[in-house]
Amino acid sequence: MIVAEGFCLYRFGAIPLFPFWLLADLLLLSPLKAGRALFYETVVTGDDKATIKQLLRFYAHGYSRCIEWRAGLWLRRMGWHILLSIPAALFLFISRAIEQTGQETLAMIAFIFSLIFLVIGFTVAEILLFRYIPAVYLLTKVVSVPHAFSLSKRISKGLTTHWTLLYLDYAGWSFSFLLFFPFFYVSPLFHTARASTVRRLFSEISPQIHQQLLQRRKNHGRIRNEF
Repeated sequence: MIVAEGFCLYRFGAIPLFPFWLLADLLLLSPLKAGRALFYETVVTGDDKATIKQLLRFYAHGYSRCIEWRAGLWLRRMGWHILLSIPAALFLFISRAIEQTGQETLAMIAFIFSLIFLVIGFTVAEILLFRYIPAVYLLTKVVSVPHAFSLSKRISKGLTTHWTLLYLDYAGWSFSFLLFFPFFYVSPLFHTARASTVRRLFSEISPQIHQQLLQRRKNHGRIRNEF
């Protein structure tokens, strides 16, 4: 999306097209991302055969839920990033104020601290967002999207380090995405590992929640058992 935005700015001038790309991402890719989670969960469980229909399922069933899930995730990400960037903004303000007095050395030190706090804030915000990873796997298991987010936090409680290590395991592989073709090898491995972790959380770490999901699904009779 960023590359496409850059091309459009180069081709058509300074036209604010980024909001349109963002909207297209939300409306077109959200169901596909949710379908991808369902696809790899099926691969992990082995209860059924993973098919292309699962990737596209949410375009026909649960489309609005996918949009609500992705928008909710974006809002949470934006909120955490704004909150945790306050120290960086404060030091940047101090740096600009000191610069006006002519003390360039102190201004540079304050600016460096602002960069440090910016990196720390960004990292902490992304780590906190790991708590919402199971939410996408819950879209077919709970009635409401807010319940999926709250349940995701309960499931991931105390497991932030585990999620961080999982992503760090694949951090080096992320450079292969720049080569395009290795992406088709690395991405399935990563999403299978993530789905496997979520599956284990559902069945082992949170057995009571697991039973609640089964009972809730049985009471509402909306979807068949994915466990």
